[in-house]
Amino acid sequence: MKITSIDIFKAIVESPTPGWFPICVRVNTDEGICGWGESGIPVMSGRDATMTMISELAPCILGMDPLHHEVIGQTWYNGSYWAYGGGPIPFAAISALDIALWDIKGKATNLPVYKLLGGKLNSKIKAYASQIQLGWGKVDHPIVKPEDYAREARRAIAEGFTAVKVDPLWTDDKGLCTSPQRIYRTDGSDWEWKKLDTKYQLKTISDRVGAIRDAVGDNIGIVIELHGMTDVNTSIQIGRELDQYGCLYYEEPGQSMDYRYLKELHDNVKTCTATGERIGSLWGFKQFIENRAIDVAQPDLGVVGGITEMKKVCDYANAYDVGVQMHCMAGPIACAATLHIEAAIPNFVYHECLQWNTLPVFTKIGKYDDMLLPKDGYFEVSDRPGIGQELSEEAIAKSEIITVK
Repeated sequence: MKITSIDIFKAIVESPTPGWFPICVRVNTDEGICGWGESGIPVMSGRDATMTMISELAPCILGMDPLHHEVIGQTWYNGSYWAYGGGPIPFAAISALDIALWDIKGKATNLPVYKLLGGKLNSKIKAYASQIQLGWGKVDHPIVKPEDYAREARRAIAEGFTAVKVDPLWTDDKGLCTSPQRIYRTDGSDWEWKKLDTKYQLKTISDRVGAIRDAVGDNIGIVIELHGMTDVNTSIQIGRELDQYGCLYYEEPGQSMDYRYLKELHDNVKTCTATGERIGSLWGFKQFIENRAIDVAQPDLGVVGGITEMKKVCDYANAYDVGVQMHCMAGPIACAATLHIEAAIPNFVYHECLQWNTLPVFTKIGKYDDMLLPKDGYFEVSDRPGIGQELSEEAIAKSEIITVK
């Protein structure tokens, strides 16, 4: 079997999130088998750069055997030059293409990917409702008051989820967005993530999380998200305040590329620490895992290097008793592939389900919907050969397409 061409798709969809367009690939072969993959950067800076990067990496594998994923992986890693630094753009491109190779491998052997990875250790994939500070509904509507947080948490739990994730610093007390990462927002707050230095601000955050805990009780997990924007002093300050609520873990409470930062935080708060969605390769995770700076690794399948690299990260984390909760904010193809790995690893923690993952604008991108919607807070893995998902005809018709052959 030989690779004959690669199609790259920018799926143009009407998304609740401005500028969210999944970047997908289809790797075609001379035996008529094609494999689908997806990048983990569908939004914000880097989305179009990833599409270009895929088009630059694709020519070097034309004529190669798609079943030789390790050989091809080293070709990309060495040939891209910039991947040595763990950059998200090279690794997002590698990820999309690698997922497609595993899809081909599954179709060629008539097996679902989870069987190729060793079998199903987790028969049902437990999910949490992610980013409830945006409201749990059809349209983002950032919430402000503690009772709003309690209401949205109850809405998510009513759908069967056993945990929720919240960024309690997303808005100030007036409902203005505090995050400098949302450069398209015009409602900027004067609260600074790295200078959260008043008791009032800290109490605002604490009251929101406390309201969630009171609303859902002790049988429901709470994940705290800070999107990597606070400094170590602010993170410790917030972490110590929120320790009283018994949260599951504390996600991206600071810059993710220096393990010493998270190690200091880890040693100064009771809540478990987690990070990893922007880190490429096992090399990127190695320092965090070996130094026990994190309790939960959060690699993104579309950023870490695809299924090949993700399995290595999961196995390495398991050797150090570190759990894995994969970040997932891309489209149906990446979500489907993520489920296969989650089913096959012993240190799986949770699957991330964002509010728009359950909306038609998301589900219509995929050809199959049986693994797109949670049932009572759980996902099921497809038994179709490969990853069991591809772009729908509707999504293909609306896509910008680049073909490399």
